Amino acid sequence: MITLYVAMIGLSIFSLIQASIGAVFYNINIILANLCIQVGVTAIYSILVAHRLLAMRRQMKQVMAQYDSSTYATVVLMVVESDGLYSVFAIILIVAFALHLNSVSTLCFLSIGSVQGIAQLFIILRVARGRGSSGYTRMVKLSCRSTHDHSILKVGIGHNRKIKRGTDS
Repeated sequence: MITLYVAMIGLSIFSLIQASIGAVFYNINIILANLCIQVGVTAIYSILVAHRLLAMRRQMKQVMAQYDSSTYATVVLMVVESDGLYSVFAIILIVAFALHLNSVSTLCFLSIGSVQGIAQLFIILRVARGRGSSGYTRMVKLSCRSTHDHSILKVGIGHNRKIKRGTDS
């Protein structure tokens, strides 16, 4: 992975040098190689993360027979979903750049940051809707309600705990 990162940095510097001496951006072929490496690194990283999560899931199932491993599967699904959108969009960019479709390339370059943000929102929305993990392993859930004389804050991970103004009960 370090070799790929160094290659990306080197190709980026070389592209900047070519662009600074007056080369037309769409005629710099090194940019195509740089884009391919970036998509490859993203895909490789996502595969490695998914593999590690699935390996941990397998180990937990071996240690504990009754272990609910749906959390690992859900996290792997979130990683694949968020990477899938970005990878498909980046492949469209690479194909458009290789075929010298300058208008499509420009559109993709201008919106790649938004696509990366949407990929992160997939994860946020899944967790916010409560589908980010299984029922009893949910993240800390906060809900506030008001009674006639006390504010009660419920914090739950498997149980509810009431906190009243300055005292625990």
